[in-house]
Parts: sequence; C-alpha cells; structure tokens
Amino acid sequence: MNALFIGPNKSGKSRLALEYTLKIAQTKPYFIATGIAVDEEMKKKIELHKKERKNSFITIEEPLFIYEKLQSIKEYKLLDCLSFWISNMLLSNKENEIENTAHNISEIQNCVFVINEVGACVIPDNELARKFAHYNGIVAQIIAKKCDEVFLCSAGISIKIK
Repeated sequence: MNALFIGPNKSGKSRLALEYTLKIAQTKPYFIATGIAVDEEMKKKIELHKKERKNSFITIEEPLFIYEKLQSIKEYKLLDCLSFWISNMLLSNKENEIENTAHNISEIQNCVFVINEVGACVIPDNELARKFAHYNGIVAQIIAKKCDEVFLCSAGISIKIK
C-alpha cells in the first residue's frame, strides 16, 4: 500500500506522513531523507525533523538516487521529500532523469511519499523556479496516480482525497 502526502510549506505533511507510516508499518520503517543542509536554515530544519522521528525510523540520506534506495528496501519506507529531490536533480543537471525516475518509483511498494503543493502560487519569475514548479506538478501527478491513498494537508490536518 502506497500513500502520498501533499501540501504547502508548513502544512504538517511531514509530521502527518510520519504518523501514518508508523501506524501501518509492521516493522521499524525506513526514512529516506532527500534534503541537503546547504545553509543554517536547512540545518535547523533537518535537525527538527530528526527530533520528530526520534529513533522510530531507520534513516538513510539520499539526495539524488532515490529509486535505487527505495528498490533495495523491502520494509515500509517514507520518502521525504520529493520536492527536495526535484530541486537536487535540477541543480545537479539531471533534469532529463526526473520523469523516468518518478515513473519507476511510483511502482515501488510499501512507500509513503511527501511532496510540496506548489501549483497554487504565483507563477515564478525565473526559469529555474518555473522548471521546478513544472516538474513538481508532473511528479505529483505520476505518484498520486499510482498511490492507493492521497492526502491533502493544511494547518496540520490531512484530508483524504483518494
């Protein structure tokens, strides 16, 4: 069973995905972290997320090669976050691999995915930001189509939309 948690920044999607994963996993689940501590703000955010997880997950940090990691883990896993992964791929000049990888990971079983909802905002004024928004929307659609459940998150509350 796969699920997707989608919502804007600070919507509570990561916390809700953690709770969901712990509720349905039969053994200690894996947490695949895609964020990179590029500045002090990200370092603090990553540390906060680590504290939220406590020792409830086996954590693997993987900013780019998520398909290989997900495929190698048979237990339940949580991938947080696809949006960071898309950003990492764009900044690593791997744009041409994004859609194919998304199709591949959508076939992985026993996975909870987290992605930002960026389609409800102002159209960005620069090419890189527009590419990010484009791929984020494409990846969200690919993953949502294959997931058994999709939750829209806002104000720390999730609403099941699929």
